[in-house]
Amino acid sequence: PKKSLLTILLAGASFAAPAVAQDVQTALKDIEAERFTKAGQALTQLASSAPTADNQFLLGYFYLRSDQVDHAKAAFEKGAAADPKNQLN
Repeated sequence: PKKSLLTILLAGASFAAPAVAQDVQTALKDIEAERFTKAGQALTQLASSAPTADNQFLLGYFYLRSDQVDHAKAAFEKGAAADPKNQLN
């Protein structure tokens, strides 16, 4: 299940602007390698500059993987509020 989620996230990132997609892919790889500080900085910046449902999901995913459940819940809720029809949040 974890690998399939990562595959979905990487595929979704490829549809974004190339520079942003590269940043997202790098951040997801950093999460998988448990380089949480680096991943957190990139995803927090992305979610702040473009608070879309997808970006909030990515931030929530980071928080879950780094055992910050309360922050994950807040990010997922913010994503759901940004786009209630988005099934990721």
